[in-house]
Amino acid sequence: MACGILSGDPKIGEGIVIAPKLKIRSTTAQVALDLAEVKRGDKLEILDHAEVKTPTQVDEWYKVRTKAADGIVGWVQARDMVNQAVVDKTEDLFQKSKALPAQGRGRLKVRTKLRVDPGGDVATFLSRNTQVEIVG
Repeated sequence: MACGILSGDPKIGEGIVIAPKLKIRSTTAQVALDLAEVKRGDKLEILDHAEVKTPTQVDEWYKVRTKAADGIVGWVQARDMVNQAVVDKTEDLFQKSKALPAQGRGRLKVRTKLRVDPGGDVATFLSRNTQVEIVG
Protein backbone atom coordinates (compact mmCIF):
# COMPACT_ATOMS: atom_id res chain seq x y z
CA MET A 1 0.00 0.00 0.00
CA ALA A 2 2.94 2.34 0.51
CA CYS A 3 3.42 2.46 -3.26
CA GLY A 4 -0.13 3.82 -3.67
CA ILE A 5 0.47 6.46 -1.03
CA LEU A 6 3.70 7.63 -2.66
CA SER A 7 2.19 7.77 -6.15
CA GLY A 8 -0.98 9.60 -5.16
CA ASP A 9 -4.24 7.68 -5.26
CA PRO A 10 -4.34 4.21 -3.65
CA LYS A 11 -6.02 1.60 -5.81
CA ILE A 12 -9.45 0.26 -4.88
CA GLY A 13 -9.30 -2.62 -7.33
CA GLU A 14 -7.99 -3.91 -10.60
CA GLY A 15 -9.73 -4.13 -13.94
CA ILE A 16 -9.22 -5.69 -17.34
CA VAL A 17 -9.92 -3.82 -20.58
CA ILE A 18 -12.64 -5.55 -22.65
CA ALA A 19 -12.84 -3.00 -25.49
CA PRO A 20 -10.59 -3.66 -28.52
CA LYS A 21 -8.92 -0.26 -27.90
CA LEU A 22 -9.56 2.16 -25.07
CA LYS A 23 -8.39 5.74 -24.65
CA ILE A 24 -7.55 6.93 -21.16
CA ARG A 25 -8.86 10.47 -20.88
CA SER A 26 -7.93 13.45 -18.72
CA THR A 27 -11.51 13.88 -17.39
CA THR A 28 -15.00 12.48 -17.92
CA ALA A 29 -15.96 15.53 -20.03
CA GLN A 30 -16.60 15.24 -23.78
CA VAL A 31 -13.75 17.68 -24.45
CA ALA A 32 -11.19 15.70 -22.40
CA LEU A 33 -7.69 15.08 -23.70
CA ASP A 34 -6.56 11.58 -24.67
CA LEU A 35 -3.66 10.64 -22.38
CA ALA A 36 -2.94 7.07 -23.49
CA GLU A 37 -4.41 4.13 -25.35
CA VAL A 38 -4.67 0.57 -24.00
CA LYS A 39 -5.96 -2.60 -25.61
CA ARG A 40 -8.17 -5.58 -24.77
CA GLY A 41 -6.65 -7.70 -22.01
CA ASP A 42 -4.55 -4.92 -20.48
CA LYS A 43 -4.83 -4.62 -16.70
CA LEU A 44 -5.39 -1.24 -15.04
CA GLU A 45 -5.51 -0.22 -11.39
CA ILE A 46 -8.92 1.23 -10.45
CA LEU A 47 -8.52 4.29 -8.23
CA ASP A 48 -12.05 5.72 -8.10
CA HIS A 49 -15.57 5.38 -9.52
CA ALA A 50 -17.88 8.18 -10.66
CA GLU A 51 -21.35 8.51 -12.16
CA VAL A 52 -21.82 11.29 -14.70
CA LYS A 53 -25.43 12.30 -15.41
CA THR A 54 -26.40 13.47 -18.88
CA PRO A 55 -29.88 14.54 -19.98
CA THR A 56 -30.64 11.01 -21.25
CA GLN A 57 -28.58 8.61 -19.13
CA VAL A 58 -26.07 8.03 -16.34
CA ASP A 59 -22.57 7.03 -17.45
CA GLU A 60 -20.25 5.19 -15.10
CA TRP A 61 -16.53 6.00 -15.18
CA TYR A 62 -13.41 4.57 -13.52
CA LYS A 63 -10.37 6.63 -12.60
CA VAL A 64 -7.50 4.32 -13.54
CA ARG A 65 -3.73 4.07 -13.52
CA THR A 66 -1.70 2.11 -16.07
CA LYS A 67 0.66 -0.54 -14.79
CA ALA A 68 3.53 0.78 -16.92
CA ALA A 69 6.49 2.48 -15.27
CA ASP A 70 5.07 5.94 -16.03
CA GLY A 71 1.73 5.08 -14.34
CA ILE A 72 -0.56 7.33 -16.41
CA VAL A 73 -3.70 8.30 -14.44
CA GLY A 74 -6.96 9.17 -16.18
CA TRP A 75 -10.60 8.21 -16.77
CA VAL A 76 -12.30 5.46 -18.81
CA GLN A 77 -15.93 4.46 -19.19
CA ALA A 78 -16.74 1.54 -16.91
CA ARG A 79 -18.53 -0.33 -19.72
CA ASP A 80 -15.15 -0.82 -21.43
CA MET A 81 -13.62 -2.62 -18.44
CA VAL A 82 -14.47 -5.42 -16.09
CA ASN A 83 -13.07 -5.59 -12.57
CA GLN A 84 -10.98 -8.57 -11.47
CA ALA A 85 -13.58 -9.76 -8.93
CA VAL A 86 -16.13 -10.12 -11.74
CA VAL A 87 -13.59 -12.02 -13.87
CA ASP A 88 -12.98 -14.43 -10.98
CA LYS A 89 -16.73 -14.95 -10.40
CA THR A 90 -17.32 -15.47 -14.13
CA GLU A 91 -14.58 -18.09 -14.36
CA ASP A 92 -16.02 -19.94 -11.34
CA LEU A 93 -19.53 -19.83 -12.84
CA PHE A 94 -18.23 -21.06 -16.20
CA GLN A 95 -16.44 -24.02 -14.60
CA LYS A 96 -19.61 -24.99 -12.69
CA SER A 97 -21.82 -24.68 -15.79
CA LYS A 98 -19.64 -26.86 -18.05
CA ALA A 99 -21.18 -30.02 -16.61
CA LEU A 100 -24.77 -28.77 -16.95
CA PRO A 101 -26.75 -29.87 -20.00
CA ALA A 102 -28.23 -27.12 -22.19
CA GLN A 103 -31.98 -26.74 -21.59
CA GLY A 104 -32.37 -24.70 -24.73
CA ARG A 105 -30.67 -22.50 -27.28
CA GLY A 106 -31.53 -19.03 -28.44
CA ARG A 107 -30.41 -15.82 -30.09
CA LEU A 108 -30.50 -12.41 -28.40
CA LYS A 109 -32.91 -9.90 -29.92
CA VAL A 110 -31.23 -6.84 -28.39
CA ARG A 111 -27.85 -5.85 -26.91
CA THR A 112 -27.88 -7.41 -23.45
CA LYS A 113 -25.96 -7.08 -20.18
CA LEU A 114 -24.39 -10.34 -19.04
CA ARG A 115 -24.46 -10.37 -15.25
CA VAL A 116 -22.69 -12.74 -12.89
CA ASP A 117 -25.66 -12.70 -10.47
CA PRO A 118 -29.25 -11.50 -10.99
CA GLY A 119 -29.12 -7.72 -10.58
CA GLY A 120 -25.38 -7.93 -9.86
CA ASP A 121 -22.23 -6.71 -11.56
CA VAL A 122 -22.19 -6.55 -15.36
CA ALA A 123 -19.49 -8.87 -16.71
CA THR A 124 -19.85 -7.67 -20.31
CA PHE A 125 -22.36 -6.69 -22.98
CA LEU A 126 -23.55 -9.24 -25.53
CA SER A 127 -24.42 -8.05 -29.03
CA ARG A 128 -27.77 -8.47 -30.72
CA ASN A 129 -27.99 -11.87 -32.50
CA THR A 130 -25.46 -13.53 -30.13
CA GLN A 131 -26.25 -17.25 -29.84
CA VAL A 132 -26.68 -18.48 -26.26
CA GLU A 133 -27.30 -21.74 -24.44
CA ILE A 134 -29.68 -21.77 -21.48
CA VAL A 135 -28.26 -23.93 -18.69
CA GLY A 136 -30.34 -22.89 -15.72
